[in-house]
Amino acid sequence: MNPADEQARIAIREDTGRNMFVVAGAGSGKTTALINRIATLVLRDGVALANIAAVTFTEKAGAELRDRLRARFEEAVRDGHAVDEAERALTELDMAAIGTLHSFAARILMLHAIEAGLPPQLTPADEIGSGIAEEEEWNRALVRLLEDEEIRPALQRALLSVKMDKLEALYAALNKDWDLIDSHILRHPASELRVPDLRRVEGAVARLRQIRSYAAEHDDVVKHIDEALAWAEGLDGDDLARYETLQVADKALWEAVNDKGNLKRCGRATNWKSLGGGVEEAKGGLADIREVALEAASRAQTVVFETITRWMARQVLVAARERQRSGELTFQDLLVVARQVLRDRPEVAEALSHRFTHLLLDEFQDTDPIQIELAVRIAGGAAGAPHTDWRNIEMRPGSLFVVGDPKQSIYRFRRANIALYLEVQDWFRRSFGDSSIVELHTNFRSVPGVLGWVNHTFDGLISFIDGQQPPYLALDAPPGAVPDDGPAVTYLGWDQHDMKHQGNARELRELEAADVAGVIVRVMQEGRTVRDGGGRRPLRKSDIAILVPARTSLPMLRGALDAAGIAHRAEASTLLYLSEDVADLMLAVQAV
Repeated sequence: MNPADEQARIAIREDTGRNMFVVAGAGSGKTTALINRIATLVLRDGVALANIAAVTFTEKAGAELRDRLRARFEEAVRDGHAVDEAERALTELDMAAIGTLHSFAARILMLHAIEAGLPPQLTPADEIGSGIAEEEEWNRALVRLLEDEEIRPALQRALLSVKMDKLEALYAALNKDWDLIDSHILRHPASELRVPDLRRVEGAVARLRQIRSYAAEHDDVVKHIDEALAWAEGLDGDDLARYETLQVADKALWEAVNDKGNLKRCGRATNWKSLGGGVEEAKGGLADIREVALEAASRAQTVVFETITRWMARQVLVAARERQRSGELTFQDLLVVARQVLRDRPEVAEALSHRFTHLLLDEFQDTDPIQIELAVRIAGGAAGAPHTDWRNIEMRPGSLFVVGDPKQSIYRFRRANIALYLEVQDWFRRSFGDSSIVELHTNFRSVPGVLGWVNHTFDGLISFIDGQQPPYLALDAPPGAVPDDGPAVTYLGWDQHDMKHQGNARELRELEAADVAGVIVRVMQEGRTVRDGGGRRPLRKSDIAILVPARTSLPMLRGALDAAGIAHRAEASTLLYLSEDVADLMLAVQAV
């Protein structure tokens, strides 16, 4: 019996002349679907493996894809099926464009280094090397920042409210998105760096001085008025002094005025009667100073950070151009420069469109948005180069295959964005029709009970939001899947424990560990069975794994398992190295 989505699997494998966007649920066999499509292209359609680019999310995924393709082509040779095509694919496999997005971008640049403005010999950094290079670059930029006399006043102002590590984070953010600096930052006119108009504050200060002249000395409010007036003296200095005064407005005036603009302590009301309600005037004066000062400080701070941001942005671009000249590119450089050469050089796009006639993008929900533009521009060739927006480029039928799962979109640090995923999906539908969207929803990884729980739970949690969240795609069990002989999911912690000391973390961990041990004892006593190959067998203790978020609870878990008579082994080897005996042994080995 075939799975419910068998027609989708056939389309992926057989309909190689169609551009396709595949929504593949977890455990639905998308790697197998990729392999089937590539095998059809090579063995049936006669496409050389050298003309196929398969972009994966990790190097490990790329290695797995390569190994499974090798097994498929070797099987074809043994079976006498398309032997010539299979043998040619085996000779091309080791050099095929199968790997991560960054390795594919590096391949593009190595093929067209001169056109990209790069030296013939590239030395792209790996992920760790990229991080080290960025840290070294910040250290060099920091020296220039401290030595630059023009930016120093803005730096002094900035450091009044933030620590240096915040500025380092700002530089890192600019570095990560340096391709957006020119359009998003430098093309916009700079704001003038000045302290805002403080006449309202100065008027409030003048009123407070008048009130202070007739307020009773023993009133509590006098202390607050004196503090506010002492703070206001800083407004008489130069721009830097005025800015420093504004920056501490919140701290200096908070003791006197609460968040509703009222004095916290006003003294005895009888002392104010003869002054005609002066206490209300004092309240208004202090509140007015605080409100206007904080507003002015916020506006001035915005201008200060804009000034520093623009300075850093220029430094980031200078460093990026230097890396391009030297050929020592970071991960982000590889993507940006590859895209740029495809935009600027139609002959490069045309040459790559002939070299890579079929592009397959895996884990599309978690990769950099530059990926789709690289693929479309390659598929579009020279005809697509004049288009500044890749969405307007026309592609050959069957040149682009995209697969992903929006429910697994988690890697925001790679600039992945679910909104882009949904936008590309809609673009496929508009450009190539509804038949270009294919769904795989049969899960071969989990038992029916787990799938039922997942569907029931997440169908209520994941709600459609246009442009932000696709509707939940339920997962189906494969045909003939044998139902479990007991609950697939057990909830712990619904009922509150009867604790001797409420809030005691150790006691709670011990109770939770006892719950876990109790579940294991129960399922063993019930005689549960598990799948094993094509049949089922009795559950063994070695089939059970306990996953914990931290090692803190391990001692309690081990104690509970021991008390229940459950043999176990802890895989957290780091605990072993913390023991005194092993520490002594390691010291002895180091000495030797």
